[in-house]
Amino acid sequence: MHYLLDRYVTVKSLVLVALDVAVIAGSTTFAVWLRLGRTVGEVWAPDGFRYPIALIIFVHMVTLYYHEMYALRPPIRLARLFVLVAQAVAVASLLLFILYYLVPELSVGRGIFLINMLLLPPLLTGSRVVYVWLGRQEVLQQRLLVMGEVAQAREVVERLKATDNYRLVGAVYTDEAPVDEGVPRPLGTVAQLKEIVLEHRIDGVIVAMRERRGRLPLQDLLYLKLYGVRVDNESGFLERVTGRVPVTGLPPSTLIFSDGFRRISVYQQVKFFGDVALAACLLVLLLPVLLAVAVAVRLDSPGPAFFRQTRVGRAGQPFPIIKFRTMRTDAEAEGARFAEAEDPRVTRLGRWLRKTRVDELPQLLNVLRGEMAFVGPRPERPEFVADLQEKIPYYYLRTVIRPGITGWAQIRYPYGATIKEHREKLEHDLYYIKNISLGLDALIAIETLRVILFAQGAR
Repeated sequence: MHYLLDRYVTVKSLVLVALDVAVIAGSTTFAVWLRLGRTVGEVWAPDGFRYPIALIIFVHMVTLYYHEMYALRPPIRLARLFVLVAQAVAVASLLLFILYYLVPELSVGRGIFLINMLLLPPLLTGSRVVYVWLGRQEVLQQRLLVMGEVAQAREVVERLKATDNYRLVGAVYTDEAPVDEGVPRPLGTVAQLKEIVLEHRIDGVIVAMRERRGRLPLQDLLYLKLYGVRVDNESGFLERVTGRVPVTGLPPSTLIFSDGFRRISVYQQVKFFGDVALAACLLVLLLPVLLAVAVAVRLDSPGPAFFRQTRVGRAGQPFPIIKFRTMRTDAEAEGARFAEAEDPRVTRLGRWLRKTRVDELPQLLNVLRGEMAFVGPRPERPEFVADLQEKIPYYYLRTVIRPGITGWAQIRYPYGATIKEHREKLEHDLYYIKNISLGLDALIAIETLRVILFAQGAR
């Protein structure tokens, strides 16, 4: 696995990116040859089409990313896949057309542009068919072995359902619990661990045990690690794979002695000044939009344009959050409750404001006042926090940093209404707090833009 913007990227994902680069570069080169008769050497010469082709590759890969073409999980119908790729190519072509109009020097010519636009949808669809085929052949999957307790192995299996980058070959169990279909099959005993790993060509061993003292085959694990097999504990592996810090049954020592949580103080201080400066600039630039939306809210339904509500901020301090009003004024006449799917309390305009996240724009004032950041855990209401802290372990850790307008949980998890959903959102928030960095903030900003453009996850 490799890092990109402080996130782990699998070899499988990198292969798909490489396939796309090759396909787009090859298609454009072919289009130049077909239209102008240029050889490959002439196309890629410094005075040829090297830089226009690089621009074409970049724009297409951005649109493919925003159409979730790098998050494919089989099964997917070929016709549906072709339509999605064609949509991404159409958007890329429109963006390139605008760029060519603004900067004619970047253009490759109308004939080359049209040929490429026709070639890319079937070619890029084909690269994804190859990618899915490789995944089914297990060529790019990492072969894993679980060593530990049956209950913990079951947890690993459950967490890995969200990814197809790994194959659980089997397990070595340390307890006498009954083995069922929900866990990997046993391959032998702990004493046979080294031989099992080598025989089954295992790439990684996941140690899934709550109590390890005197039970770990340390010499075998050390040998395997030096041999090139990756050895992970359950929480560390699942954190990397899922982008979450599992909290169920997690001892405090795991968090205290982990490698993360080291950059919070210094980075937060630097981030504070950048957030305030950016909020001030955006408030000035967006002032006409804010005024227009405020008028529209007043005209759409009776009541004020803005909505103020007490939320819990850093260190548990309450503050008034500011949003555009999206619900009726009597929305909480029967008491506070979480928003529901297709919530009848939401106004006509409010539904659109929520989907596009425009209702969040007044929170720029909260950022300017230092109560919020652009990126961080979403602030909850005091009445909800008190209940959730009693039912979810480590929930109080969300308040060690300033809450954000957007966050890792918001782009990775659609909404939280039940205790289970709030626990999973907390696991995403803890991952962000543990790995906080400029790279991760940049990734969240990129993903937030995609969520806004495609109106995902709002209620």
